[in-house]
Amino acid sequence: MSAQFDELLGHATSCYTLTDDELADLRQEITRDVVTELMFGPQQPDRQIRRAGKVNRADVYLISLSCKLLGSDSIHTHLERLVDDLTDIEGALHFACLVNLAQEPEEAIWWWQFAGGAGNATAAYCLYLLHLSRGELRDAEHWMSQALAPDNRIDFFPPPSCAHQLPASLSTNLREAVQRLKVVDASGIRLHHPDHRFLEQIGNHLGPKGSKGSRESTRHSPADLSRQRRLW
Repeated sequence: MSAQFDELLGHATSCYTLTDDELADLRQEITRDVVTELMFGPQQPDRQIRRAGKVNRADVYLISLSCKLLGSDSIHTHLERLVDDLTDIEGALHFACLVNLAQEPEEAIWWWQFAGGAGNATAAYCLYLLHLSRGELRDAEHWMSQALAPDNRIDFFPPPSCAHQLPASLSTNLREAVQRLKVVDASGIRLHHPDHRFLEQIGNHLGPKGSKGSRESTRHSPADLSRQRRLW
């Protein structure tokens, strides 16, 4: 599994800053997509083709970003804090990425919403990608507006040429570890409760020790984020 993380995480590249006008154009384009969906539905073939490409890229981007966060220097600290305190925001963000890779997207949404609602821009961006991948444009637009708040800084995502599909074996291993956890019910959502035994089971596969070639996590402003216009 270490080599798989290394392959995914080794492709992270830097972003460049855009102007405020370009950021405003990005927001307007997202709004146009939402309005067109509400007014015309599937009657716009060219837009539908373009949107299908966005949906496919969003799923790959979310996988790549999740793997990058799980390979960060601080992943063990974040998860350990969540084990001791389920209200830890950074822990919730990183655990959401883990359970999403473990094929538990509905639970991931709960943890991302918890973190995003507390002002975590990276969690909001993850929710944008997830809803976009499902074609849920109004929800996607809402969470993108949260991620692009002026004071927010979020972890960048790799460009399309650097995005990779998640190896099936990695997803299987994470899923098996998650399924061993205690399950609690929160408003009808099954939530897995991480514990120290769980951290021991997956610890060697996360962070720099699990991916020797991973680079240090980089954080960028919303203007940097909007540089990757090909996603939208």
